[in-house]
Amino acid sequence: MNEKKCEAILNKYNEEQGSIISILQDIQECFGYIPEDVVFRFAEKLNIPASNFFGVITFYAQFYLKPRGKHIITA
Repeated sequence: MNEKKCEAILNKYNEEQGSIISILQDIQECFGYIPEDVVFRFAEKLNIPASNFFGVITFYAQFYLKPRGKHIITA
């Protein structure tokens, strides 16, 4: 996990619970997906339950917990 990238995102939001989607979008933009260890770190630092993050991640199709390929093939 890139510490500087995570710290920049953490500093941007500072315990704003209403910004979970924005936080996840920034994490995904930074890493290309949302690593689970990053979710747990953010949950701890922002005092937001990890279940809240995972609830949003699994609800919205735009978020990915695994890295995606460079080229996406659709039918």
